[in-house]
Order: sequence, then C-alpha cells, then structure tokens
Amino acid sequence: MESIVAVSTVLYWTNFTWFNQPTVWSVNETKLYVHTDPDTDFWSKTHYGFERDTGHFYYRSLTGDRSFTVEVNIRGQYHTLYDQGGLMLRIDKNNWIKCGIEYVEGQHYASAVVTVNGWSDWSVVAINPVDILKLRVRREKEAVHIDFAEGEQGDFKMLRLAYLPVIDRSQAMMVGIIPVQRFALVSSIILAIIYVGSAIAKLVVYSKCSDEECPIETKLNTYLLYGGIVDIAWIGLSIIAPCCGFSPTTYLVTRKTKLNGTTIKKKVTEEEHGGYGTYLVLAALGCLLASFIFACLGNVWILNKYQHVEFYNATSSEYCYPPLFKGAFSMVIITDVWYAFLTFMIIILCYFK
Repeated sequence: MESIVAVSTVLYWTNFTWFNQPTVWSVNETKLYVHTDPDTDFWSKTHYGFERDTGHFYYRSLTGDRSFTVEVNIRGQYHTLYDQGGLMLRIDKNNWIKCGIEYVEGQHYASAVVTVNGWSDWSVVAINPVDILKLRVRREKEAVHIDFAEGEQGDFKMLRLAYLPVIDRSQAMMVGIIPVQRFALVSSIILAIIYVGSAIAKLVVYSKCSDEECPIETKLNTYLLYGGIVDIAWIGLSIIAPCCGFSPTTYLVTRKTKLNGTTIKKKVTEEEHGGYGTYLVLAALGCLLASFIFACLGNVWILNKYQHVEFYNATSSEYCYPPLFKGAFSMVIITDVWYAFLTFMIIILCYFK
C-alpha cells in the first residue's frame, strides 16, 4: 500500500504511540497519514502456517475492563495483494482483532481478523471501491461489535460480532489504527536484480574488448564503461543512503509533504545525520539521471547499427566482434525494459494518488 489516511476524532487523544513505527508518517488532531513499509502484516498460524506481528499500529492503552466505542474513516491507495488499513484492538500477541478494508485479487473487502489464543480467523464482505470506508467498533465485556459503511454518507452495516477475552482492569487494552502492506511487488525485486546484473555485465564485457574490435561504432565501449560505472554508483548510493536513515523515496515524500504544509516524522531526523543524507540522495538521483542519459545514448549508438553490423568480415568498416556487440545490444534492451517498467509504475502511482 502506498499510503493510507485515517480520519477520526479518536486522534484528539494525546498519548498515542507506535507499535512497529513506519518510516514515514505524519499526524495532526484529526488525521494520521502513513506511507507503509513493505512486507508488514498481522496474522497467526491458521491455514498459512506463519506468524506475522510486523504491522504498523498507532494506539492508545485503555484499562482492560473498559467499554468503549471507536469510529474511524479510512482512505488509502490499494495496489498490492492484501493491502489493508483499519482499526485494531490488542491485548497481546496472541489475542487481538483487526478490521477495515482489504484488497484481494482486484476486489475490495470489508475485512475482520479475530485472533484468540494464538489462532487467527478471517471473514470478509465484498464492497465496491470507495474513497472512504467508515468503521465503528464497540467493546462490551467479551463482545466486540464491528460495523462498516461504504462512503462518508453510507449507513453502517454489521460486519462481525466477535469474542475477545475479558481481561483484568489492571491490564492494558491497546486500541488504535493499522495500515498494513502484506507483500511487496515481487516483479520490482526481480527487475532490480536484473538491473544490477546488467550493470556488472557492462563492465565485464568492456574489460574483455577494445575499440579496435568494433569499427562500426567506436563509442560502444564508452557506453559500456561509463554506463556501467554510473549504474553501479546509483545502485551503491541507493543502498548507502537508507543505511544512513535517508532514502530517495523518503526525501521526495518529505519534500512533497512539506510543500503541502505538513511535517513528515521519520525514524531518523535530518539533524541526526547532519544533512549528509540529503547529499547522498541527491548524488543517487544524479547518478540515476546520468544512467538514463547513457541508456538513451546506447539506443542511438547501438540499436541504430543493428541492421548494418557485420560479424564475419573483420576487415569491413561495419565489422564488430560478435560477443562485444551482442553483449552491448542485450544490455541496451534490458535497460530499456527497466526504464519502461519504472515509467509505468510512476504513471500508475500518479494515477491512483
């Protein structure tokens, strides 16, 4: 899930805290904005066999025997399987309830997961895609009433009447808001691995060939050398910057949010890293721009020669050593595919923003 906004008077409570704090978030009196970290979820054992207790949970502790009603409006961007957001009541790791909206195989659902004694169950009701899902949860002794409404003007409907163990007054019941992303995009990881391999391959091919082996295009080795260097530099800086508490994504989200008048709260503040994180991010973005420029040059220098290159007559002015040209040609195609995917993802994210 790219982002989720929870709107509720519940945020007037002043002593909220995070369980699994996200990297990027902001809050005011009535709204909580969260950019979820990848691979976060709450689940315990049933059917899937795994246990997950990594979801973001912004909560307040209440006395264990207290009756209460909580309402919240959830607005989010749901793109990935099991993207979700809503409310959570939690006694401990083995006893909790989460409910809200969940995205499963292209369908939106009003969803409730009830976990008692370490075993989760899951119930859903299919709904139409809505800008806002309203939730109302009422706790009375061991009973938890869960209602939902589609849209701000929608009428509440019953989703679930669930059991949650009664606990002593001296124990704390945690009540709050959850945004969760269960799975990251596997395709992004695969393409990232391919891109790293492509950058290394450029330098390997360059190291084994010379300009004299490709008279049809003497700039081919320039593309391999400098294209490989800026790709490796971009990849390296993109790894180093987050280790210093800053990343291109965080940097861009922070800049955009500040322009909208909201302050982003991060785990690592700008003062804590002395500002060098900003320079690392700018350097990484600069290398990405240089990489794009060399990708364009590769298309001009190599793809334009594909129909005319000669592989068998080494004395021809249009000759190129086959492993050199075919290796460079493959690198250009891989890079083009990577940038096409990146452009597609940017368009999709902007469209659903």
